[in-house]
Amino acid sequence: MRVLIVADTLTNRPANPFVLQLIESLVGLPLIRHVSYGVRLFFWQRSAFDVIHFQWPEVLFDWTVPTTEQLNEFAARLAAYKQTAAVVTTIHNLDPHPPLRESGEMIFERVYSATDAFIHLSDGAKNLFIEKYGDRSWCRFASHHVVEHGDYVHYTRLPEDDSLVRSARKTSDTRLLLVFGALRSVEEEEMARTAFQQAAVENSKLVFAGNPVTTTLPPGTLKAWRENIDPNIVRHHMRIPDEQVAPLVKASRFLFIPRTGRINSGVIPLAFTFGTPVIAPDEALSSAVRAVGGSTYIPGDSQSAAAAIRTAFAMGDAAYGELRERIRAYRKQRMQWAAIGRQHEQIYAETLRSHPGRRPIARLCQLLGKRRGRADLPKKPARS
Repeated sequence: MRVLIVADTLTNRPANPFVLQLIESLVGLPLIRHVSYGVRLFFWQRSAFDVIHFQWPEVLFDWTVPTTEQLNEFAARLAAYKQTAAVVTTIHNLDPHPPLRESGEMIFERVYSATDAFIHLSDGAKNLFIEKYGDRSWCRFASHHVVEHGDYVHYTRLPEDDSLVRSARKTSDTRLLLVFGALRSVEEEEMARTAFQQAAVENSKLVFAGNPVTTTLPPGTLKAWRENIDPNIVRHHMRIPDEQVAPLVKASRFLFIPRTGRINSGVIPLAFTFGTPVIAPDEALSSAVRAVGGSTYIPGDSQSAAAAIRTAFAMGDAAYGELRERIRAYRKQRMQWAAIGRQHEQIYAETLRSHPGRRPIARLCQLLGKRRGRADLPKKPARS
């Protein structure tokens, strides 16, 4: 199989570890002849692939509102691929990137309606997706699979720079509550800040680390945040260099997720990569947190979040150590990219086998008694 991952590793700077690690997990598998990635290859007229695997549909148009001409070009190219290739889409978000609004929904609809197999990152995420789109014919006819998000081994391979950790702490025993990643609304910042201040945990600091999505924030928001004078809040509202990610996550007592209404979060597998517990809203994205016995709170309720923070920080060393061990076991059992790559290979093979444009080729190869191209596929695996 020749596979194209329709994603640009440099779309989200620094390089997107999920895409890098997925590609690495596919290379060398028995049925995978070649793996490519990128958006330009999708539009290149001479490119030929057996599997087209979309990640974030918005990347097709560089996360901007597409023109009518661009949408028509995409539709024509996708229709050409559909003749012989299987289309697979991983669902990272239930809703498109906020700045795209209606255009984002249109992009999603075009990609989804052409998809033969959907990959969801948790059972809860799959259920919410089907709840939203279950009445669409393309959702009913496509196959649905669950493949959990892998860990972020990418960050474990880099040299470490602990300068952010040193600047955040008062002393070496100061405990950090980390909010990592892009803030997309004033409500997310307010939730984390208010819950932390209400929790009033002694000898602790709240650390914001990540580049906010300024296109979704009112003018002056960043300035107002930086003028906040609470000495127990540390603000790094900027892109965090790769080399500083691992030290920051490892030094944090807990990671806190203030965003609600999402089906997945890369922050949880990032935290679990280093055995760091997470405090998350009690919804689909927190299934891994619940699985290890971690802390959750009522979505949108700052008092519930404050109570969860207090309870988490009050945990004794023995209980905290046991929680970290459960996280490490979860990572080892369910977040390894080698296994994730094999799951993708099986999904690709199953989807290709049932593709209308490929079945005659498979039958012909079987009649000839030769292992040609796509006939050399494993037995059909059970769907999730």
